[in-house]
Amino acid sequence: MRRADREIREVSEILKIVDGCQVCRLGLADEDSVYIVPLSFGYSWRNGKLTLYFHGAREGRKMELIRRNGKASFEMDLCGRLVEGENGCQYSVCYQSVMGEGRIEIVKEPAQKELCLRHIMAHYTDRTDLEFSPQTVERTCVLRLEADWLSAKARLG
Repeated sequence: MRRADREIREVSEILKIVDGCQVCRLGLADEDSVYIVPLSFGYSWRNGKLTLYFHGAREGRKMELIRRNGKASFEMDLCGRLVEGENGCQYSVCYQSVMGEGRIEIVKEPAQKELCLRHIMAHYTDRTDLEFSPQTVERTCVLRLEADWLSAKARLG
């Protein structure tokens, strides 16, 4: 990391950022380009790793690329206020961000799909008691990404 003074290493601080984010941008390799898609998400921290959960349609470019490659990068951020300067090169923005990469997989087992959906709903609602009908779980495509690499940084002032 070029700006080591902005690096965040404390897991609790990284998870505070993740918890505050509303969107995770997923990056997928597509031959000579990168496809980036913003997604709602849930997460967990287990075995010293961040695991992200997503849901969506079973078909489309995102799913085609996941099936083809199985690797993904991600980025999420919280943007704060503009920091003004005397000239254009002195302006900046306060921010907090988390990014990383890992293997992404399609979750197929119904009980695991429901667990992933619970993480997504808990992220947005703080509720863990929501029910999911078996039909909804069956027709929903659920993805899981375990981060092999993770980086977080912030400029707060």
